[in-house]
Amino acid sequence: MLKDVKKLLKLMGKYKWSFFPIVVLASLLQAPRETIKTEVFREIIDYFVYQKTSLHNTIILAILFVLLSVVIGPLIMYFVKSIMERVMRNIRIFAYDKVKKMTIRFYDKFHSGDIVSRLNNDVDDMEWAMGVHEVLGFHIVASCIVIPYFITIDWRLAAVVVVSNFIAAFVNVKFAMPIRHQSWKMSQKLAKLSEILTENITGLKIVKMFGLKKYFIQKMESGMNEFYSSEKDFIKTETKMIGINNLIHALSFGVVTVFAAYLVINKQILVGAFAGTVMLSSNLSFHFLRIGQNITFMQRTYASVDRLYQLLDEEMEPKRYETASEDHTSGISITNGYFEYVENDHVINDLNIKVPVGKMAALVGDSGGGKSTAIKLILALYPLKSGQMTINAKPVCEYTLDELREQMAYVPQDAYIFNGTIRQNILYGKEDATVEEFNFACEKAHIDEFALKQPAKYETLVGERGIKLSGGQKQRIAIARAIIKNAPILLLDEATSSLDSESEFFIQESLEALMKGKTSLVVAHRLSTIEKADIIYYIKDGCVVEEGTHNQLLELNKYYAELYYRDFAEKTKI
Repeated sequence: MLKDVKKLLKLMGKYKWSFFPIVVLASLLQAPRETIKTEVFREIIDYFVYQKTSLHNTIILAILFVLLSVVIGPLIMYFVKSIMERVMRNIRIFAYDKVKKMTIRFYDKFHSGDIVSRLNNDVDDMEWAMGVHEVLGFHIVASCIVIPYFITIDWRLAAVVVVSNFIAAFVNVKFAMPIRHQSWKMSQKLAKLSEILTENITGLKIVKMFGLKKYFIQKMESGMNEFYSSEKDFIKTETKMIGINNLIHALSFGVVTVFAAYLVINKQILVGAFAGTVMLSSNLSFHFLRIGQNITFMQRTYASVDRLYQLLDEEMEPKRYETASEDHTSGISITNGYFEYVENDHVINDLNIKVPVGKMAALVGDSGGGKSTAIKLILALYPLKSGQMTINAKPVCEYTLDELREQMAYVPQDAYIFNGTIRQNILYGKEDATVEEFNFACEKAHIDEFALKQPAKYETLVGERGIKLSGGQKQRIAIARAIIKNAPILLLDEATSSLDSESEFFIQESLEALMKGKTSLVVAHRLSTIEKADIIYYIKDGCVVEEGTHNQLLELNKYYAELYYRDFAEKTKI
């Protein structure tokens, strides 16, 4: 449990130094209210029963009680809640910042729905965790104040209540680990539901097109049933715990009430003391009940802390990759490169690529050969398992990852469009771009052809993932991003694959103009692009099996020639 508290304190950051002192202060100021209220109640009863002559001290205590309840209590609660909200804000920013710095393998490992669930549901439980600690602190302090006061009334009655409540607390602790285990299962099932919902919503067009509605409803029902089952187990355990607690406290209250009545009848205590005893017994039982319950509930919040830490403990991207190289002349160079997504299953196998500064190279080959993986390695999304790589005549180890990616503009095959306007999506390539740079990129990528037809022009909202745009329009925005970035290295992963022939003709001209003077590496499926490459690499099973110009490779009459006559030549005839 101490280890869990340390994890929570670490997440709270600097605010832990203000949160816990103010919680202790709040407890010290609020806890005495019950003893003050009991004392006032005792004095009033004894005044009327035994005709006491003065209520002066009682009136002062009553005013103090009202002051604590109406003014000081709410004020302190405001400060506690304010600090909690600041902590939650910082935890959310911290968690998002950490996730943003994770390696691409992290995103390969975790489903996006699971990540979102942990960043939402499990982070929300952090607020509950702080609230539990706040409440627990209050009840512990209150119990420490009530017990000595109770002893001053009658130590025998106090002993009965304290012993019974310690038994109840012991019972609650016994339920702690089962509840933690069940809470973990509930969080996992909830994350699974989030995964199903994410896939269902993002793939809604496919769901409708292929009549998958029934399948996904069944999948959702299955996920809901699993969550309900784990939640039902939790409720059963919690109900048992509450039932045992209530039984112990009912027996304790009954024994104390009967014993106190006996003492009053035998004139060993006053009627006011009897009334105070009944009140204190109920209050103290409530405090011990809440202490036990909160220790148990902490296990539920700690399960969320564990899940969040499981996420945050994943490996982050290093500042730089320690990959040296002896080649200091190339724009892009990979020498004896090896890489695997899964251990002992090489996707890149002794890859050797060299693109001179300012030249264009094309990667060709059948699907699954490793072309797109090579682009990902150059983008530093993954490190080479072994081998050497240089970018702009410098080993990658001499760059930070941010510096390395600043050298490159990238257009993927499947362009990602953010929810926002056309202008915002283009400016992600260069947020401080001038108006002239923006207009130039839009003109060269032929954005004007569809953007200016919209009522809001470049301020047109494109929807989540660019749902309001066609595939070709999305690709043009991605190309505009690359143009506006104007980086020395250009990486194109079948960048014109989503364009119609006419649009591709115009954009191809723009890309060719953009590539002049830049080091360009293109994963190509269009003959026009491949023919103009300074060097072509045929990638098969993760390594280069042929390299040369278009004419040189045709003369070899091997892999490239086969691909050309099978795919490209047929398309040219058409």
